[in-house]
Amino acid sequence: MRRRPAPLGPTELAWYPRIGRRIRALPLGERGRRKAWQLYVRAVLKNRLQGPIALLQRVRPVPPVNGDVLTPELIDGFRGFATGLQHEPVYRAYARDYLFD
Repeated sequence: MRRRPAPLGPTELAWYPRIGRRIRALPLGERGRRKAWQLYVRAVLKNRLQGPIALLQRVRPVPPVNGDVLTPELIDGFRGFATGLQHEPVYRAYARDYLFD
């Protein structure tokens, strides 16, 4: 049986989009950027960057994500990022939460 990854905490939720923007901006060419993005997504899905994020938070703190900062405008900025999950049966019940409705 596979172990479920730990849920992302407020600090990880604040850092993952920032790291993702940096990954997308890497000067690696299309193929290199795509590979880097795939590695990044795997790390996010398993919350493997929890340790580095804790270090980043100590060096350059950012406000943790909480209900007060989740405005409709911010949430709309994530629309389309989870479309790869759209046809996975396990996510159908959460389609609205994953912003692909």
